[in-house]
Amino acid sequence: MQCLTFLTLLNLLHLIHCDCVINHQTLLGTWEKQLHKDLRKNFKWYENPNECNVTVVDISFMIKAFEMDSSNNIFTMYSTMMTSWIDKRLTWNQKDYGGIERTVFEDILFWIPNIQLNNRIEEDGFSDTYYGQECSVKNNGQVSCNGKILDTAQCTAKMSSWPYDTQKCNLDYRIAKEQKDVRLISHKAVHMASTQYGPDFTIVDCYHVSNVSDDVQLRITFVLDRNGHSLAAIIIFPSILLSILTASSIVLDVNDRNRLLMISFSIMCHFFYLIEIGYEIPKHSEDAPTILLFYRLSLIWAMFLLVATVFLEKLRNKESASPSWVSSVYSIVFNSYGKYLIWPLWKTRLDLLTSQEVDIKSVDVWNGFANIVNSVCFFVTVIVYCVMIPILVPRKQPIIHDNKWWFLWRGGLP
Repeated sequence: MQCLTFLTLLNLLHLIHCDCVINHQTLLGTWEKQLHKDLRKNFKWYENPNECNVTVVDISFMIKAFEMDSSNNIFTMYSTMMTSWIDKRLTWNQKDYGGIERTVFEDILFWIPNIQLNNRIEEDGFSDTYYGQECSVKNNGQVSCNGKILDTAQCTAKMSSWPYDTQKCNLDYRIAKEQKDVRLISHKAVHMASTQYGPDFTIVDCYHVSNVSDDVQLRITFVLDRNGHSLAAIIIFPSILLSILTASSIVLDVNDRNRLLMISFSIMCHFFYLIEIGYEIPKHSEDAPTILLFYRLSLIWAMFLLVATVFLEKLRNKESASPSWVSSVYSIVFNSYGKYLIWPLWKTRLDLLTSQEVDIKSVDVWNGFANIVNSVCFFVTVIVYCVMIPILVPRKQPIIHDNKWWFLWRGGLP
């Protein structure tokens, strides 16, 4: 019994002091570790993959979110940049490494393309977030990298059709000049299946052009349509109502104080909406919105009608003898078919007709002449607004797609 106890203690001491280590690493992990070691051996990361031939880098973007700041002319795109190219130095025989076909490097220790955004607002000219991302290498030398980037580019907004404006923003990419014999291509530059749309703009079209110039190897153009329905409700629709209000006021009698009140109310509304547009309109744009010009011209015309109303009131109530030219105009219009164009037609005041101290014919001529002038103001007002509304009041325009496959991919307009 004592011998058995002694042998048990010796075995325990042997197990405690033995130099035994349990290897938890799988055989596949061992092969992959050896593969990484062999690939790094004598690899010069600063040399292009193909010294004699051009290295073609295929690039595409999966957009996560975007923002268009039309006030500061800035377009921001948050996306995942996906690049792939062939590096013959990163090839191996699967049989030599346990059948490994693809491996992943967490830290980039090999050559990668230095992709720059030409019209980037920052001075560095490239996106730092593109470096240090995870890349995978296939045994035939095909390298694929994914990196999250935040590109901020200058995009000059054109605001003439605001709030129904459509903006075009370009992202110009190229390879850094120190990396010679490297060219960017893209078969499908943009993927938008998981894009988050903001409240201001919607991407309605997107296309890309390769080899634009020596400095631009790939240009991606985004067509952005503003979601201007809420702005139209407070800016566009009131302009039509003010036009009707201003034109309707001319129908009222100049002796009716409601006419002056309607025109004065229209003028105050014009000032109010001009102030409102000043708050809402994006600043620092190249051109001013045409709706702003419409309100200004409409305000000027409404002020002219206010002055004309006061003038016509004095003219209609005149009791003195009329000049010969006024009588001639009155006779020509009312003795021809022109009298059917006089609308509205106001009758001479009864108190003037029954007065013994005034010349009834002169009073009737002044009243008729006031009717002629007022009718001219009415028809000119209608013509002015019929011209200004189609030209200066923006409206929703149909989007013409430069990319014919956009409808199929997006399922029609968003």
